[in-house]
Amino acid sequence: MGGTADDMPGGMGGGGARTFRFSGRDPRELFAAMFGGGGFDGDDDFGPGISFSMGGMPGMGGGMGPMGGIFSSMGGMPGMMGGMGGRGARAAAGGARRARKRPTGQPCEVILPVSLSELANGAQRKMKISRRTHDAETGRSGSEDQVVNVDVQPGFKDGTKITFDGLGDETEEQSAGPIVFVLQTKPHPTLRREGADLRATVKVSLRNALSGTASGTVDAIDGTKVPWNAAGQVLTPKTRMRLPGKGMPRREHKQIVGRGDLILDFEIEFPKAPLPADKLAALGL
Repeated sequence: MGGTADDMPGGMGGGGARTFRFSGRDPRELFAAMFGGGGFDGDDDFGPGISFSMGGMPGMGGGMGPMGGIFSSMGGMPGMMGGMGGRGARAAAGGARRARKRPTGQPCEVILPVSLSELANGAQRKMKISRRTHDAETGRSGSEDQVVNVDVQPGFKDGTKITFDGLGDETEEQSAGPIVFVLQTKPHPTLRREGADLRATVKVSLRNALSGTASGTVDAIDGTKVPWNAAGQVLTPKTRMRLPGKGMPRREHKQIVGRGDLILDFEIEFPKAPLPADKLAALGL
């Protein structure tokens, strides 16, 4: 160590205090003066349980000269990581692994087919999840089954996502991510959805379409039959009729704010064979 410093008293053995002064001396000579023993060249023995090594002190990131050899031979300086040795070092490493925060896994999307009626009226669907698990403390991997209740609320749309956090697969590298159920509307036999509105096609005979006497009922999404009446109208394939409030629930800001309409399209049933001249004349054609 270059330069000089204040004297450092040190009690070595039973022969009274000895004073050492830091100077430009070779640290090997200083070590020999402090602990006894002759000069050394390379790795020398300085007495029982003490050996000299030019390696640095464990955990200090640099050489400590002879002192580093002492701490190395004694298993490291007490209270430092190098002195924990054997089982303690392994326990510390295990603790570090347990404390390591694993990244969250990517969302796992699952298609959930639902009927138009469930989207209109709401439903509770029970879904069984089979997932991989991993205990970060014990390192054990396994699997488990879990049942979740998927709440399909009135007015949900096709493609609505319902998320359950922490129910995805869990591995040593990542913690469990979310499972996302994506609603997919199954075809309805008579109704088609357009936003909050529903559309239905009604068949009408040519006679009723032209006479202005067409009427009937149509199945609504709530299972009831809704009457319609086109009296006094000539119906064509382009005619549309609205039945207010008979469509889907209308959701805004997670609240139901009314219902859409049920729109009727008319399919006119034309004769399958050409009409004779007398019937065409009667129709003014």
